[in-house]
Amino acid sequence: MDELEYKKRIYWLLRFILIVCVVNVLTGFYDMCTSSKNTNVNQIIWKGERYK
Repeated sequence: MDELEYKKRIYWLLRFILIVCVVNVLTGFYDMCTSSKNTNVNQIIWKGERYK
């Protein structure tokens, strides 16, 4: 029972991390595509502001 619970927690944690990474990549890619003129500025704002 303990080993099963442990595996379930690991799987949920991995799924959560994967979803967060995918969302971050997609939003960052969208920002880059929608504003190609100010790509560098938006990347700095995106990386700085959202993670505070």
